[in-house]
Amino acid sequence: MKSRMTSQSRRSLGFTLVELLIVMGIMVILAAVTLPSLKSLLSGQKVSEAARIVSTYAENCKARAVTTGRPVSLILERASYSADGGLGSTNMCLRLSMGDVFPAYQGDYASASGWLSDPDGDGVLDALDIPIAEAATLAEVTGFVEAQDLIEIGVSRQRYLIREAPTTWTVTDPVSGTSIPVVRVKFMLELPRDEGGLPTARGANNALSQQRFPFRIYRKPSKSMAGSVRLPRGTCIDLHMSGLGPAGRQFSSDMISLSSDTYPPDVSTGNWDYGPIYIIFGPTGQAETWYRQQRFSDGSTTFARGRPGGLIHLLIGRTEQVASPRFDSVAAMSAAEGSLSNIMDAENSWVTINPYTGGISSSSMPAPSAATMSSIDARVIEARTLATNALSEPTL
Repeated sequence: MKSRMTSQSRRSLGFTLVELLIVMGIMVILAAVTLPSLKSLLSGQKVSEAARIVSTYAENCKARAVTTGRPVSLILERASYSADGGLGSTNMCLRLSMGDVFPAYQGDYASASGWLSDPDGDGVLDALDIPIAEAATLAEVTGFVEAQDLIEIGVSRQRYLIREAPTTWTVTDPVSGTSIPVVRVKFMLELPRDEGGLPTARGANNALSQQRFPFRIYRKPSKSMAGSVRLPRGTCIDLHMSGLGPAGRQFSSDMISLSSDTYPPDVSTGNWDYGPIYIIFGPTGQAETWYRQQRFSDGSTTFARGRPGGLIHLLIGRTEQVASPRFDSVAAMSAAEGSLSNIMDAENSWVTINPYTGGISSSSMPAPSAATMSSIDARVIEARTLATNALSEPTL
């Protein structure tokens, strides 16, 4: 009797095959229901984490500028690759870096100065001729000063855009009458001329002014040795949808001007890499200016510089939802599953920089409404509504 009861108790400790199949079936059903929502939740957390990283890094750049008393740039590095393994232009930023803006160059000697000249003979003094003995660095170091750098002349704080790299010439010293080699820096005058406007030219072509002026040249930022930061896997800054003001997309490659009607340019020309975006924080903490690299069909590059004309909006989204370089506004407005773009995804975030106060905030993306489905500009304006209002709250 005892052995019979023991045998029955042992048999009751296990599960039958039918019971195991029922348990496994329940687990499969629960997994099918919960895993998609869990995946979406984890993906949303990644985007929020990426927005926090971008906000914090921008704050660090601003703090460094205030602490050092020198401009510091936030560099949005544009990812570059192509399907065949070559260089290609994308509109996603996966890594942030910090850049230094060097102190103004005032010549190789403390008293370096130059004469204003009119090399084009159009009655406008739009070049500065500096004796090579006082600014040999400009003549000997290639790329030390380039187009789109800035120059101040005399005691004025007005800055003029340099038109091209400095060149060497031989001119006649207006005082001694002897021939001397000079470095010529050509710049563009902004009209109307505001405070500190330069005098008009006197005399014939290449006539030099009698007065010598000190100068200060401000160069573009360069990447520093400070550590870069990479955004979480699968997240990025969508440069197609990032830019200035309510609807601006100035950081997108399709907004960068080209001298060719081919877009994107052929891979063989090497014109696909449009380069990073630079946002410059000044010593006061304000975002003073920004740069973007421009590529032309002849292979030449230059930098476009501008002052922020509105809030700077960075869209934090997912890499698989970034549009191709050839932007299609109709496809970007698609809300269909599998073809959702970052501007239509309400789980994405914005990081917004107020260039006037230096305030930095992050905010969520409002869901698209039927009223804004008519155009991409209307959707961008709607998507940035909360981002704009967020700056009325305390900064992060």
